[in-house]
Amino acid sequence: MERYTYDEATTKYEMNLIYLLDTSGSMAGERINQLNLAMNEALQLAEETSIAKEVKVNMRVVRFNDYAEWIYGNAEQGLQHIDWNDLTAGDSTNTAAAIDKSIEVMHRTILGTRNYKPVIILITDGLSNEPDETLRAIERLKKSLKSSKDPNADKIIRIALGVVGANQDELRAFASIGDIVHADGTTEENVPLVFNVDNIDLLRSILLGVTVSSIASSIGGGVGIDTEDEKVVIKDATEEDNDDEDWKAD
Repeated sequence: MERYTYDEATTKYEMNLIYLLDTSGSMAGERINQLNLAMNEALQLAEETSIAKEVKVNMRVVRFNDYAEWIYGNAEQGLQHIDWNDLTAGDSTNTAAAIDKSIEVMHRTILGTRNYKPVIILITDGLSNEPDETLRAIERLKKSLKSSKDPNADKIIRIALGVVGANQDELRAFASIGDIVHADGTTEENVPLVFNVDNIDLLRSILLGVTVSSIASSIGGGVGIDTEDEKVVIKDATEEDNDDEDWKAD
């Protein structure tokens, strides 16, 4: 595949995309296979998006089990290309540590001055060791980007992708709230952005929709679902952020 080359002269906007990947022991077997398949697809799609849309996509990946670590990119710098190596599963689930890693990126000097809202995608079975600490970390993340225009604004798009048998409560606690508009015109308002990880069409829509104000996706029984009654739109999920004030982490 053609490698993406970032050209400041032609690229107008940036997108910061952070993956938080659960590689704990409970992810062994089918679950870690789902995660690896999704990541192989998602990383390729990010590069395709960069080329097609002339957007700089800064990708970062955190893996977590007993602890969390950057495995691609870091707090200061994202990557435009990643050669993916499949992950294995083992040890415990320190989800809070992974969420705190993502907070390190939430500064204007790191995110860029002309960008879309940062997108954080959590792939997990939702079985963290300390659920209460995970909830506290989620609250820290929500508060990590400040706006003088609207102090209560949620300036981070958080999407939770659950593997087979995932604990939906934890996924819903992490995810942003949005409106989902179905193909028949009906709308689900104020619902958490939680989907199945084996829905590759969703990942494609998130990334290929980076330069528009909505994300088209297909939710249903898995990869390949493309019937019109299962098409949805997540409204304003990648809107450009034009806040004049610097973002500051707590």
